[in-house]
Amino acid sequence: MFDYKIGISEQEHDAFVIQHPQVNLLQSSSWAKIKDNWGNERLGFYKNGELVAVASILIKRLPLGYTMMYIPRGPIMDYQDKDLVKFVMRSLKQFGSCRRSVFIKFDPALILKQYPIDQSSAEFSENKLSVEAIQNLKDANCQWSGRTIAMSETIQPRYQANKILKEGGI
Repeated sequence: MFDYKIGISEQEHDAFVIQHPQVNLLQSSSWAKIKDNWGNERLGFYKNGELVAVASILIKRLPLGYTMMYIPRGPIMDYQDKDLVKFVMRSLKQFGSCRRSVFIKFDPALILKQYPIDQSSAEFSENKLSVEAIQNLKDANCQWSGRTIAMSETIQPRYQANKILKEGGI
């Protein structure tokens, strides 16, 4: 059985984010403090009492008592678990409605392709788990922006360069 809690502690939230494969600075409680011109709420999602997903939600006040919400590089969860995805999305919609949010935008760190910079992306196949995650989100009534390229079509850059650090140094 699923349930969720509004206002989980920074410690509980960050402990979950740090141990999760989708760990991302933008979902840390520290990032919300940097974005001090936005409000913040942390939601925890539980299955049989165990924390299975979190979302640090940035909340911007709009005129006439409305808000807009943004979940940078989140929510953090197992996107292959269809039931969990549906529950989290349904809960976020309910939470947003109670806060008079006109929309909730989110951009989980789903890697469609990963390849060295000196090689063509055409040489590499798509990550099947990410493709499945996108489908699970669509099945949960989420709208996907698609494979946008222009910065005006998104909040975070579509492409990012990463340097893989090895234990003991670079």
